Amino acid sequence: MIRRFADWLVFSVFGLTPGTPLGEALDFFVYDTLKITLLLFLISTVMGTINAYFPIERLRRYRAAGSTASSTSSPRCSVPSRRFARVRPSPCSSGS
Repeated sequence: MIRRFADWLVFSVFGLTPGTPLGEALDFFVYDTLKITLLLFLISTVMGTINAYFPIERLRRYRAAGSTASSTSSPRCSVPSRRFARVRPSPCSSGS
Protein backbone atom coordinates (compact mmCIF):
# COMPACT_ATOMS: atom_id res chain seq x y z
CA MET A 1 0.00 0.00 0.00
CA ILE A 2 2.78 2.43 0.90
CA ARG A 3 4.83 1.21 -2.05
CA ARG A 4 1.95 1.78 -4.47
CA PHE A 5 1.34 5.28 -3.08
CA ALA A 6 5.05 6.16 -3.38
CA ASP A 7 5.15 4.80 -6.95
CA TRP A 8 2.03 6.75 -7.88
CA LEU A 9 3.35 9.96 -6.33
CA VAL A 10 6.80 9.79 -7.92
CA PHE A 11 5.98 8.36 -11.32
CA SER A 12 2.50 9.76 -11.99
CA VAL A 13 2.31 13.03 -10.10
CA PHE A 14 5.95 14.10 -10.47
CA GLY A 15 6.17 12.56 -13.95
CA LEU A 16 9.49 10.77 -13.51
CA THR A 17 10.23 7.64 -15.50
CA PRO A 18 10.69 4.32 -13.71
CA GLY A 19 14.16 2.85 -14.03
CA THR A 20 16.04 6.14 -14.12
CA PRO A 21 18.43 6.84 -11.25
CA LEU A 22 16.56 10.00 -10.21
CA GLY A 23 13.17 8.29 -10.37
CA GLU A 24 14.31 5.28 -8.37
CA ALA A 25 16.13 7.42 -5.80
CA LEU A 26 13.13 9.67 -5.24
CA ASP A 27 10.82 6.65 -5.12
CA PHE A 28 13.01 5.04 -2.45
CA PHE A 29 13.19 8.31 -0.48
CA VAL A 30 9.42 8.84 -0.54
CA TYR A 31 8.73 5.20 0.34
CA ASP A 32 11.17 5.15 3.27
CA THR A 33 10.04 8.55 4.55
CA LEU A 34 6.40 7.43 4.58
CA LYS A 35 7.28 4.10 6.18
CA ILE A 36 9.40 5.65 8.96
CA THR A 37 6.78 8.32 9.66
CA LEU A 38 4.07 5.68 9.94
CA LEU A 39 6.18 3.54 12.26
CA LEU A 40 7.01 6.51 14.50
CA PHE A 41 3.33 7.41 14.68
CA LEU A 42 2.38 3.84 15.61
CA ILE A 43 5.10 3.55 18.25
CA SER A 44 4.19 6.86 19.86
CA THR A 45 0.50 5.92 19.84
CA VAL A 46 1.20 2.56 21.49
CA MET A 47 3.50 4.11 24.08
CA GLY A 48 0.97 6.87 24.82
CA THR A 49 -1.72 4.25 25.32
CA ILE A 50 0.53 2.23 27.62
CA ASN A 51 1.38 5.34 29.64
CA ALA A 52 -2.30 6.26 29.90
CA TYR A 53 -3.44 2.84 31.11
CA PHE A 54 -0.43 2.01 33.30
CA PRO A 55 0.44 5.04 35.43
CA ILE A 56 3.94 5.04 36.88
CA GLU A 57 2.73 4.88 40.48
CA ARG A 58 0.76 1.71 39.78
CA LEU A 59 3.81 0.13 38.16
CA ARG A 60 6.01 1.11 41.10
CA ARG A 61 3.54 -0.43 43.56
CA TYR A 62 3.33 -3.59 41.46
CA ARG A 63 7.11 -3.83 41.27
CA ALA A 64 7.53 -3.22 44.99
CA ALA A 65 4.93 -5.83 45.92
CA GLY A 66 6.16 -8.62 43.67
CA SER A 67 9.91 -8.24 43.54
CA THR A 68 12.55 -8.99 46.16
CA ALA A 69 15.05 -6.73 44.40
CA SER A 70 12.94 -3.69 45.21
CA SER A 71 13.41 -4.23 48.95
CA THR A 72 16.80 -2.47 48.73
CA SER A 73 15.29 0.76 47.40
CA SER A 74 12.19 2.70 48.27
CA PRO A 75 9.39 2.43 45.68
CA ARG A 76 8.97 6.22 45.83
CA CYS A 77 12.59 6.88 45.09
CA SER A 78 14.08 5.22 42.04
CA VAL A 79 17.84 5.80 42.11
CA PRO A 80 20.14 4.29 39.49
CA SER A 81 22.95 2.04 40.55
CA ARG A 82 26.15 3.83 41.58
CA ARG A 83 27.92 1.97 38.83
CA PHE A 84 26.04 4.10 36.28
CA ALA A 85 25.65 7.32 38.25
CA ARG A 86 28.47 9.81 37.77
CA VAL A 87 27.02 12.42 40.13
CA ARG A 88 26.71 12.74 43.88
CA PRO A 89 24.47 10.14 45.54
CA SER A 90 20.83 11.03 45.85
CA PRO A 91 19.37 11.80 49.26
CA CYS A 92 17.11 8.80 48.68
CA SER A 93 20.02 6.33 48.57
CA SER A 94 21.04 4.39 51.65
CA GLY A 95 24.65 5.59 51.38
CA SER A 96 26.12 2.10 51.19
